[in-house]
Amino acid sequence: MNSEKLAVAVGLLFLVTVGAGTIVHADPVHNALHADAASASGSFHAPRAVQGISLASDTPGQMWYFPANPAAVTSQVCRWLQTATPTTVHIPSQKGIVLADYLGPAELYFTDQAGRQVVVFPAHYLTDSKRGDIVLRYFPGVVAYEDGHHTLYLHSPELYRYLRQDAVWKSQFVMESYTAAQQKAIHAVFASTWGRGFRGFPTTPGVAAISIFGKGGSTPVYATSTTRALPDGKNIDVVFEETWANGMAMHTWDFVVSSGGGILRHNDSGKPAPLR
Repeated sequence: MNSEKLAVAVGLLFLVTVGAGTIVHADPVHNALHADAASASGSFHAPRAVQGISLASDTPGQMWYFPANPAAVTSQVCRWLQTATPTTVHIPSQKGIVLADYLGPAELYFTDQAGRQVVVFPAHYLTDSKRGDIVLRYFPGVVAYEDGHHTLYLHSPELYRYLRQDAVWKSQFVMESYTAAQQKAIHAVFASTWGRGFRGFPTTPGVAAISIFGKGGSTPVYATSTTRALPDGKNIDVVFEETWANGMAMHTWDFVVSSGGGILRHNDSGKPAPLR
């Protein structure tokens, strides 16, 4: 795409200063590193209906939240998306930036009428400052819309402000908590033959950052880990996810645990982080 066709938004600057050369932003689910050029404005068909809305917070240990009134939040989000319009932003190359922890915006998750999992978040990217710090730049009024196949950038000032202001969305969401049965299932996996491989994974809703070092204290591989415990009929589905390589690689382990704490079956997919 020719540069004259780019609508370059002026980023809102948020500077994180934690010491020269220190990288502090990591995204366990997505990041902008795959988009080295401008996003195509393309056509956007707002979902007619959404379900299963949840939200991951903007804290380093991302916590999961669910709407206190799902119907009201769903209606509000659909209304904003129906009035959103495609736009184009320019995201510079971010090659060479290594991420170690998450300090990005809140992320909204839902499933659309076609069964696709969608994540929506304020559009942003990372860049180096002259002092060696990492600068997080936002595109005011613009959100990224990822459906697992494409990433679109939408002009939606209402949804952008909603996700950028913690006090606003927290007034409509409650933090996820596990039942005693879900906690029992997680600890059953940790106590199993495979449990030793999940040291460092959280036992509560949220995301943990892991630094995996090789022999002799070589350069660490930064990864983020997520633990989810989801009801599956009478059983509990315990899922561990490890994301690394700047969010471009993922390894997932899935355990189905009975109500009595026995592991009925398990499988894994993806590529594990090196040195694990």
